[in-house]
Amino acid sequence: MDNIKLSLVSHSGLLLASKPESADDTQQILASGLISAIITYAKEVHHEELQSISYHDRTISFVQFQEFVFIVETLDKEFTFTERQSKQLLEQINLSAFSLLDGKDSDLITEGEAQLILEHCFHDINSLNIILTLYPLRSLIPEIFTIKHRVKGVEILENRADSAYHKSIAQIIDRNILNINQEIKVHSFLTLIPEHKKTFYVLFSTDGFTTKVGYFIIPQELDYTLFRIYPMLERLIKSYTGSRQNFDFIDLLVELQEFEDSGNKFSVIDLEEISLSTLSKMANKDLDVVLFAALSGNTIYVVGDKSVSRLILDTLSIFTQHLSFNVADWITEDDLSKVDFNLFIRGLVGMSSSTFQSILPLIHNEEIITVINLEEDKISGPSASSHFVQFFEKIKNEDPTKASVVIFNELKKLVSLAYIITSTVMKDRFDSQTLLKELSTQFPYPSSFIEKSLNLAKQRNKFLE
Repeated sequence: MDNIKLSLVSHSGLLLASKPESADDTQQILASGLISAIITYAKEVHHEELQSISYHDRTISFVQFQEFVFIVETLDKEFTFTERQSKQLLEQINLSAFSLLDGKDSDLITEGEAQLILEHCFHDINSLNIILTLYPLRSLIPEIFTIKHRVKGVEILENRADSAYHKSIAQIIDRNILNINQEIKVHSFLTLIPEHKKTFYVLFSTDGFTTKVGYFIIPQELDYTLFRIYPMLERLIKSYTGSRQNFDFIDLLVELQEFEDSGNKFSVIDLEEISLSTLSKMANKDLDVVLFAALSGNTIYVVGDKSVSRLILDTLSIFTQHLSFNVADWITEDDLSKVDFNLFIRGLVGMSSSTFQSILPLIHNEEIITVINLEEDKISGPSASSHFVQFFEKIKNEDPTKASVVIFNELKKLVSLAYIITSTVMKDRFDSQTLLKELSTQFPYPSSFIEKSLNLAKQRNKFLE
C-alpha cells in the first residue's frame, strides 16, 4: 500500500522500524518520541486510549499492543481513508501484532526483527484490499514465448535468460495438451511453481502442435487480488476473443493490463448493516451448507422476502472477500428475458418464490446450487463446512469490522492452500493425486476445508480437473 507509512515504536518512544524508511531519521525519531509521549499523557491524565491525532491536512492513527505502538500515517496529502477503511486497517494491524509481538520485550527487539514484523504487517494490510489497486496488471510486464510440441518433450523457440520459467510453464501445458478443448481460443490458469517460489498467471492459444504462451509473474502483494479477480479476467478473455474472428495475442495481454478492478460485493456494503447473528438464526442447523457454498464461490439462491434476502446476501459477502463473482440482490421474472440467463443466475442471487419456480426448469445442474428458501424454512446444497461453522460461532457476536478482518485472515488460509494445490499440476496425475492425499494429513483442517480449497483451485486451474 503506497499511500501509508507504518512505524513500530516502543512505549518509551524508541523508534524500532519504519516502512518505507524515512530519509530524515532524526525527524522521524523525534516525531515518534513526541507521539509516544502524547499517547502516554492521554492514558495517564485522561485515562483514555488515544487512537488518532489530526494536524494540518492529515491524521495519524495508532494501534497499541502490549509494549509497542504502531503509527499509521498517510503519505499523500490528497489521500484519506474512509471510516470503514481506517477501522479495517487498524483492526488488521492489531490482529497481525498479536501473532508477531505477543509476549515480546520491546527492549530486546532487533532492528532486523522490527523490519521483518513491519513487512508481515504490510503484506497483511495489502491482502485486505481495502484500497483497491485499480489496474492490478498494469504494472506487470507480460512475457511471451512459443512452444513446439514434439513426440517426446517440447521445444521452446525463444532461448532467453528467463527460459527456466518458460520451461516450467511449457511442461505444464504439454503434459495436459491432449485434454485441452481446441475450440476455446485462449485458455488461462493460475499456478504456484514451487521451484521458482513464484505465482504465474498464464494464457495460451494452441492448435495441439504449436502453442503461443503469455504470462505475468504475480508479486506477493497482488497474489490475493489475482486470485479474487481471476473469474473476471476469464470473462474478459472470452469477450475479447469471442468478438473477433482473428485476434492478436499481444493486444489481448495489453487489454488485460488495462483491466479495472472495481472490487466485489463486500467492498461496497455498509458493515453496520450486516448481521452474523441473523444469518446464524436463519440458517440454523444448515449453516454449514450455506458457508460451504459461499466460501467455494458456488451459486446461492435466497428465496423469499426482498429485504430479508438482501440482508442475508450482504452478510454472506463477508465470507466472499476472496472472490469476485456475480451478485444480483434481487431478480424478477421480467429480468430473465432481458439478460444473459446463464450469467445472471450464477453467484449470489435473491428472488421471490414465484421467480424461483420459473427458473427451476431452466437449470441444468440444480444439484450444485445452494438454496436458502426463507418461505419454506428450508436449505439445500451439495456440501457442508464444519470447520467454518465452529469458527463462525466464535465471532458471530463481534463488531462487524473486527469480524470481517478475522474472517478474512481465515480465508487467506483457504486461498494459500488453494495456491499450493495448483502447484500439483507440475507433477503427473499419479504423483499429483498422491500429493493431494498428503495435504489432507499435513494441514490441521477437516476434509471439508481441503475440499473447498480444491474447489477454488480447480476454478483457477482447469488442469486440476
